[in-house]
Amino acid sequence: MSKRKKKKQKQQQAVSMSDQNGQQRDYLKLDNFGVYFAKVVSIEENQAGSEDHVNIFNTKDIKILKEKNLQPGYKICFMAQSYEYKRKDGSADFSLCDISDIEIVDDYDIPTKEELIDEQIRNLVCEVCLYDDSCDCGVCIADKNEVQEKFDILKNLQPGKFTPFTVMAAYEIWGKLFSQLGGLSSDKDDPNFPVIQEIKRLSSIYGTGYIWPAHDALAHMMYPEFPRKYFF
Repeated sequence: MSKRKKKKQKQQQAVSMSDQNGQQRDYLKLDNFGVYFAKVVSIEENQAGSEDHVNIFNTKDIKILKEKNLQPGYKICFMAQSYEYKRKDGSADFSLCDISDIEIVDDYDIPTKEELIDEQIRNLVCEVCLYDDSCDCGVCIADKNEVQEKFDILKNLQPGKFTPFTVMAAYEIWGKLFSQLGGLSSDKDDPNFPVIQEIKRLSSIYGTGYIWPAHDALAHMMYPEFPRKYFF
């Protein structure tokens, strides 16, 4: 068999799936394990594709998908791990691997960027809650008005974004973490200077005065219960 023919066969061993819109691709870029939805485009032929598709190259994953007898146009829900790979021209793209729990669904709604950000903020509010260890089967026992206030503060810090500064703000405002470590500081020429100053201002106004032991707070922040998904 010629090298050209072998190369062509290898290229055809890719599954192309459409995500319907750009929101799914924003989610893929987070390199995280989670639930994904997709519309099957092709099982056999490599697709040239456009911005609204993701190719799957892993032989094991392709076999799993083929065993489901999926047809072009099917809509599916599944668990997978996203990862970055390099093209031959040096550019980067994202794919999925470790696919499991495939289900054919009638339809699906991909969450908007704002909905994904709201989910991250709600998780973060739970992280820094004084009653985090006392929740009963997921039932929140904190004051609803206080929970909403925390959510609004974090969401308005960097509108349309969820970044490491959002996390820093939560741990400083309601745990005084960075105040214990010498405080937050930044040069005025630093592009992050305004948001750092805003975190310091909010910390001086809000919060309960509770000081979360720095070691415990750092561990909690570095290894959160809920996976982080940043949106810039």
